[in-house]
Amino acid sequence: MDFSLNSLSDAFRKAEYQSARQDFLLFCFILATPADNNIFPKLFDYFPELHELTSRYILVISPRIHVGRQVDVSGQVDISGMVEDFLKRQTSETIKFARFCGIGVDKIPCIVFFASLKNPDQYVIWELKNQDATSAIKDFRTIVAKVEEACSEVTYLDKSLEELNRRRRSIEWDMEKEKEEIPRRIQNLEKKLKSRKERLLYLQNAPRILETYISKTQYQTTPELEEIIKSIYENLMSRFRDINNRYVLLQTNALPLGRLSKKLHQLVLQPHNVSIENYIRRYTIGSSDLEDLFRKYLDTVRLQKIVEIREPIYTDSIIKLVSDDVEYCTNKLKSEREKNLDNFKNEIEKIDRQIAEIKQQKQKLDLPDLLDAIHSLDNKRYVRRVLSNLGRSIPILNLGLSTANVFE
Repeated sequence: MDFSLNSLSDAFRKAEYQSARQDFLLFCFILATPADNNIFPKLFDYFPELHELTSRYILVISPRIHVGRQVDVSGQVDISGMVEDFLKRQTSETIKFARFCGIGVDKIPCIVFFASLKNPDQYVIWELKNQDATSAIKDFRTIVAKVEEACSEVTYLDKSLEELNRRRRSIEWDMEKEKEEIPRRIQNLEKKLKSRKERLLYLQNAPRILETYISKTQYQTTPELEEIIKSIYENLMSRFRDINNRYVLLQTNALPLGRLSKKLHQLVLQPHNVSIENYIRRYTIGSSDLEDLFRKYLDTVRLQKIVEIREPIYTDSIIKLVSDDVEYCTNKLKSEREKNLDNFKNEIEKIDRQIAEIKQQKQKLDLPDLLDAIHSLDNKRYVRRVLSNLGRSIPILNLGLSTANVFE
């Protein structure tokens, strides 16, 4: 629905207005005065549905109404509080428009359909006497369904246009985002490049061995401590063998001597490994002497010192890495600085060409007579009339005046 006009006559007078709305196939004028408030306040209560129903093909034109501040929580415009004022301001335009079309004022309230705003010569009048708002909305649904059925080819092209316009908006959004991102990336690359160059200059004047790093850590023992560990180990294994021999005589499960020996050696390398400790300890349960001996073994291996094994870092290898990074940053920075948005622009131009082609196809379509389509629904209710044969329009057109002069 369009509430942008100060006067209904502007729809026929302003070429700019007509050009901006040339994609619509029908133009609809609601004629009413405050005396018709039995239907029109309620009809405008259905504003969202009326707007959604007609927005594809039918433009409903009314005089200007100020709705800027009256928006409900859902974002829909609420005009119910301004209907009375709207109808009062519309009264003069309604009567002028009715007389121009040769419609007796006793036909008001009514709705008038035109197929064009440029030199119209026919229209369909839909009288709304004895109708309520609900029935009027239902009739609007019937009219819109008939129009959409008659315009199936246009519907297909319009859906294609909607998809192309959606893609165009998406590309424009991506292009604007890219415009914002390029300066930020250039700034970050410049900082990184400066830092790498400073690092490279330092390395080129640094000693061959720049620094060392810890490659690994390990436990280290003294010869004396090593002898003690070895002695305790041998005692432990001797006790385990004795226990194992008794198990064999009793024909019970033998001890895993090989695995126990391996685990005891692993404790030397990993003296704080709890899982290894628990594995061995479960074979010492039941013998206090063996438990004490294993505890002594643990305490001894944990006396070892942790030492760090360090490896040298050679300047040459780091220079190579930093040089590669400098080269990468340089090339990337050049690419960003030279980067243009041609890909985006080319895609937009391609879409614009497709849109233009579809619009040309729409113009070449042999569109059906939509006034006749409405008239065919019910020729008694939706009456088709020829403008040049009616009332005051005859002398005005015979004088060679434009339709806009009616409203002067």
